[in-house]
Amino acid sequence: MKKKLLLFGLLPVLGIGAASNTVGANAISGRVDSFFTDIENNRTKYCEKAMELNAKIADEGFVLLKNANNFLPMAKNSKVSLVGKSSVSLVRGGAGSGSGSVSQGITEIKMDASLKNAGLQVNKSLVDFYNNSSKSGSGRTNGNTNWTGISEVTIGETPMSKYSQSLLDSMDEYNDAAIFVISREGSEGCDVKTCNAHDSQKSPNPATTKHALELSENEEALFNELKNHTDNIIILVNSGNAFECDVFQRDEKVKAVLWMGTPGANGAGAVGRILVGDVNPSGKTV
Repeated sequence: MKKKLLLFGLLPVLGIGAASNTVGANAISGRVDSFFTDIENNRTKYCEKAMELNAKIADEGFVLLKNANNFLPMAKNSKVSLVGKSSVSLVRGGAGSGSGSVSQGITEIKMDASLKNAGLQVNKSLVDFYNNSSKSGSGRTNGNTNWTGISEVTIGETPMSKYSQSLLDSMDEYNDAAIFVISREGSEGCDVKTCNAHDSQKSPNPATTKHALELSENEEALFNELKNHTDNIIILVNSGNAFECDVFQRDEKVKAVLWMGTPGANGAGAVGRILVGDVNPSGKTV
C-alpha cells in the first residue's frame, strides 16, 4: 500500500494574535504573579506581552519537516521569490464564531516583511502581483455561504494563465529559492471535502478529482512551473489541518518543508528568522 505523509496541526495556541478590545479586572482578579500585575487593565502592555509570547511560540514551535542536504539555513541577502496567492493572505487562525482578527494594538507581520526583516531579498514583482486581486484573483474562501448547502472550501490559487512572461522571468533573477505558501483553513458551516478541491469560486463549482488536503490543480501547475526557474523550492504549510506532503518529500528540488500552522498576527515573523538560522525550530508533529 502506498504510504502518504500526513501533516497534522499541533496546538491552537499559535493563533494567539487576536486580543479582545478590553482587558477587564475580572478576567485576571486574584492573580498576584508579576505578569498579570504588570499589565492589569493596560491593553497596550497586554498586547505587547501577547505578541512577544506568540513570537517565541512560533520561533520554537514551527516544525521543519524536510531539510535536504542541510539546505537551511540560507545566507542572508539571498534572492528569493515568494509565491502563491496565500503568500499575501495567510491563514492566521480559525474561522467562524471562534475566529480572531488583527485589531487595534496588534502588529501584523506579513510574509514578505518576515523575509525582508531577516535579510532576504524578495521578488517585489510577485508580491505586487498577488496583492492586486484584479490581476491574480480574489483567492480562497472558507466556503460558508450563509448555510445554503453549497458551503465548500475554495482553494483559490491563481491560475497560470494570469502570469505574464515578464513575471515568470522575474523568478529567474530571484532564484536562490522559491518559497511556496500553501494555506488551508476550516470553518463551521463549510466542508473540507474529500473530493472537489476547487480553485474556482463559481457556484456551483466545477468538479475535480482532487481533494482539499492535497495540491489543487492550480497549485500543482504553479509547483511544476517553479522547477523551470530554480532548483531550490521551500514549502511553507500554513494550515491547522492535515495536508499531504509526500510529493514534497520525494521531489529533489524541494529542499525544505516548514509547517507554520496558523501563526496569529505576528507569528509569521518567525519564518524569516528560521530560514536564515537566527532561530532553530524545535517543534514536532504529534
